Amino acid sequence: MNKFSFKVDLVGKDIDTATICDMLKSAVEGVTEHECVEFAGTKSLTEQGFKVWAKRKCGVSYATKPEKKPQVGIDK
Repeated sequence: MNKFSFKVDLVGKDIDTATICDMLKSAVEGVTEHECVEFAGTKSLTEQGFKVWAKRKCGVSYATKPEKKPQVGIDK
């Protein structure tokens, strides 16, 4: 017998964790003889922590790049 584990991250201001667990339980019900869906915790993210998470896990960059000033040629 094999055990398969999945990790799901949801980022938002306020999430009803009981509803999410119920939704996930409904989605996997009947796939195998045994399934367990449970809430594992909450972690507060700083703005920088969110940007790092989004880039690493979702491939989305929220970094702001400074505008490049045009280079001015020097006349001799």
